[in-house]
Amino acid sequence: MSMINAQHWNQLPKLLNQFSTNHDLVYIEAFFEEESFHEILAQSRLYRKEVEPDIRLTNLTSSMKPAELTYIPPSDEILFGGLYESKELKEFIQCIVNRPKLLTFNCQRYVVYRPGQGLDWHKDVPTYIDPEYSAILTLENETDSSFKFRDASRQVHTIHTRSNSLLLLKAFRASHKVIPCTYGSRTAIIMEYTPTKSKGPLFYPNIFFYRFLKLFRK
Repeated sequence: MSMINAQHWNQLPKLLNQFSTNHDLVYIEAFFEEESFHEILAQSRLYRKEVEPDIRLTNLTSSMKPAELTYIPPSDEILFGGLYESKELKEFIQCIVNRPKLLTFNCQRYVVYRPGQGLDWHKDVPTYIDPEYSAILTLENETDSSFKFRDASRQVHTIHTRSNSLLLLKAFRASHKVIPCTYGSRTAIIMEYTPTKSKGPLFYPNIFFYRFLKLFRK
């Protein structure tokens, strides 16, 4: 049984074109089939009480507070094995980014945005040597927060990321910004993929940070 909504496989040429036009970024709503998404959502709620402020992002937030997150361990068969390392999901992303093979690297996070938390304009810096791709699955969004990005022509676009939507972007490409919400909360799972095993300068700082989160949880 397919996890991904079947209509998206049929729209791959259109999505690939959008990814290119938007400076290596594409947004897809109703991404997973309902049954698969509800299983992911139920499992993700187990991590809600474990989040801590993402101290790595302090310099990117200006007057905003950084989001809160926690590490999702490989032992989680639903969110790590069934989602992040899903063969179907990797194949779908490979088609859009036009890469024959993508690797996972034990770097999946559960993220919560609450009132006042956001990110100023920035480009994602890869943990591994470029290219690196982030797939952001919005789980719940009961807020007025929005996501802004600049396409290849520098035009600014605004998205209100809905529940069960996937935002796929390449590191070091499209500038983007998360506008803080004034009420409610938004939760998401961030997954990162790369075709290379060559480590970048941020690899070890990130690994130490995730190990700290794991120790804190214990």
